[in-house]
Parts: sequence; structure tokens; C-alpha cells
Amino acid sequence: MKIFRQIIIFLCLGILITSCMVDEIKRHKAIGSAKITGSRKDYRNWAFSLNYTYKIDSILYVRESSNTVSGKYLEDYMYKDFPIVYSTKKPGKSILLVTPDDFKRWNMQFPDSLNWVKDKIGF
Repeated sequence: MKIFRQIIIFLCLGILITSCMVDEIKRHKAIGSAKITGSRKDYRNWAFSLNYTYKIDSILYVRESSNTVSGKYLEDYMYKDFPIVYSTKKPGKSILLVTPDDFKRWNMQFPDSLNWVKDKIGF
């Protein structure tokens, strides 16, 4: 029971932190570009979280996305540029936009240049 309680607390903290970051970005939103630089296995090895970098005011930020992509197509994402939304007050807070749903959450139009992503995810 103690482990179950710790898992619940961990999940709640994760949701709270993500919610605070999204609120911060919404208040001070800017759009930029990031390059996919790597990945980390996720969800029992059938998907990957994407690592990405971006530069704001000559400072390089290295982040891991909350998005996951199928491992089958991972090489298609590597070293490609994708849009991000970030906070102008705290540029280290960013969210990588990969799928049409990511863009929809931010009331942004999905760019034609990323139509190949739709084919990969079966959208």
C-alpha cells in the first residue's frame, strides 16, 4: 500500500509540474525551432521520448519531450527541426510540437512541411 501511495504522489507531482509549465508558456508564449538530437526508450520499449535542443539569446537548451513516437520510425525524426513553444520569461520551459494534436492544443495550424509526420503516425 505504501508503494501505491508513493506512485500516486509521484503522478500527481508530475501533473502539477506539467500544468505549471503549460500555464507559464501560455502567459509568455513564443515560438521557436528545435532540433531532435536523440531519444530515450519509453513505455516498455515500443516508443521513444525525443531529446531536442534549441537556442534562445545565445543559450543552448537541451530538453526531453513529453511526446512519444513509435520506435519503428525513430530514425525519420533524428536531426530534423520541429517547432517549439516556450516561455519568454523562462526560455528553458518549452514544449516540442510534433503531431497535429500538439499543434491543435496550442491553437496553431499544422505546417505543410510536417505532413510526412502524419504518414508515420497514421493520422
